[in-house]
Amino acid sequence: QAADQEAAFMDRQDIASGRVDWDGPIHEMLGIDREAMNNAAHILGLVHPEDRSALAALLALGGDATHLPGATAFRLQSTASRWMGVRATQPTLISDSGGPLLVGTWIVQRGGIA
Repeated sequence: QAADQEAAFMDRQDIASGRVDWDGPIHEMLGIDREAMNNAAHILGLVHPEDRSALAALLALGGDATHLPGATAFRLQSTASRWMGVRATQPTLISDSGGPLLVGTWIVQRGGIA
């Protein structure tokens, strides 16, 4: 039943620009602006202050794949009074013609947390 309470979204982050693209409407599930979820800096601003450093390390690897964590759990603000529990799985560093990318998966808890 835990799977019924979670939704997974694949993300692809351009390390140089901070642009994040998603395979689904994660912004709709979180109830936030689409553009906020397309920029790593904006995403960090939505993360609970106690959780921000762990996600910042994940998003700012700068191509250094030697220190990737297995998964990072954090709280993300979806509305003014609601936090959503999220797990970002270990990303994979790939290269394409535009430069290095991090590809990973975010698993979002439906309904939020207290």
